[in-house]
Amino acid sequence: YSRGSASGSLVAYLTKITNMNSLMWDMSFERFMNPLRQGLADIDLDIQPSRRQEARGWFFNHPQLNSSDILTFGTVAYKGACDTIIRTSELTKQQGEQLKEMYADIRTEFELSDSDLFREKLPIEIDELAKRMGDYGDLIRKVVLLEGCIVSIGSHPAGVLVTDLDIRRKIGVITMEDKDTGEYKLVSQCDMKELDAMGYVKADALGLSTVGAIKRTVDYLGIEFPNPQNFNFHDGKVWEDIKKSPCMIFQFEENKAHEYMKTALDYVEVDKKLHTMSMMSGLIRPSGKSIRDRFLKGKVGDNGHPEIDKAFPNTSGFCVYQEDIIKFLSLFCGYDYAKADNIRKKIAKKASDEVFKPIINEIDMDFRNYFPTKYTTTDEQLDNVIKSFLEIVANSQKYGFSYNHALPYTMYGYIGAYYRYHNTIEYCTANLNEFHDKPDKLKEIYHFINNFTEIKI
Repeated sequence: YSRGSASGSLVAYLTKITNMNSLMWDMSFERFMNPLRQGLADIDLDIQPSRRQEARGWFFNHPQLNSSDILTFGTVAYKGACDTIIRTSELTKQQGEQLKEMYADIRTEFELSDSDLFREKLPIEIDELAKRMGDYGDLIRKVVLLEGCIVSIGSHPAGVLVTDLDIRRKIGVITMEDKDTGEYKLVSQCDMKELDAMGYVKADALGLSTVGAIKRTVDYLGIEFPNPQNFNFHDGKVWEDIKKSPCMIFQFEENKAHEYMKTALDYVEVDKKLHTMSMMSGLIRPSGKSIRDRFLKGKVGDNGHPEIDKAFPNTSGFCVYQEDIIKFLSLFCGYDYAKADNIRKKIAKKASDEVFKPIINEIDMDFRNYFPTKYTTTDEQLDNVIKSFLEIVANSQKYGFSYNHALPYTMYGYIGAYYRYHNTIEYCTANLNEFHDKPDKLKEIYHFINNFTEIKI
């Protein structure tokens, strides 16, 4: 259907690039394009894995387009940096393990992900880090320097540079062997960030096995691929069937995620279950941590002020998605949508503390100045609301999910469940074929068939 910001483009829908009517589903256009956006929007598409190369080939073979693969850099992560420095030192194995454990504990203390560079986030000065590492202080300085160093080059697994300009002259290309075909391919000499800064467009053709399973199913049934604009998302029997097993339910195939969703679905009527399932696809991610438990305990719309609760009807009053952050900043801090999205992007890019803290302070100040001019409130309410919202913003740095992304993905999950219930043989057969080379997945499907259906294998 679509994935990400392109879902918000009506032109993308009308020209059949996506299958999502952005007006019908209330998608955010500002995520796709706005006056303050410096780079051009990407078009991200999920297709059958078996046809991914065919989709990429369409760009390369188009007579009016020039396309190439996109350069990527392989860099040293912090664990690899530790291993390299330990290996070239005189430390014993026990001392090396101690160094890694001490450094990992410090990174955990400051909530750094495995991909975060310490010298970019800089939660404490390097001298302070070295002091805390004791006898390993000099070695940890080398680790920090080694983190992020480029050690290899490759090409983006899905992205294709697409332009009507001469790539060889404007950007430059190199040749690289394609691991899948053994043939040599053209790869841009600039990576994604550089291409984005120069205003080039990237098309992403990602293989998604769920799409492949649905396509196989409708082929078996001799019907068209389901259209989200007229599909029945309110089938009570399907919603009940979803609860019995997570097997083949896209995004909720892990038991914990499935348990969260089952609990959430019990709170809402059938006409709201699709949006609730979509909401849970956001809450199972790190950005939903501060909201998830409150919601699952039935504390619906618990934001600290009734006006804020009313602003998010599709998420039971909670601020869940990246678009909700934009909406909050627009309605309650007085920002226009372009500025709000610009701030949302800075948050999503895992900004360093040097960049992030001024953003937090700005939001806090603007909310306290603007909100009382529009709504009746108390100082206690202001404190409670902004504390809760800034916690959501902080969690979004780890991974904030987009409504433009979550809803189409949720539709895939529900449609798979629909065929699992109504066309069990066809959907199970489709999944067995789609995942024929994944033994663990096949075992899950066999278990489902033998325990939850009348079919036996």
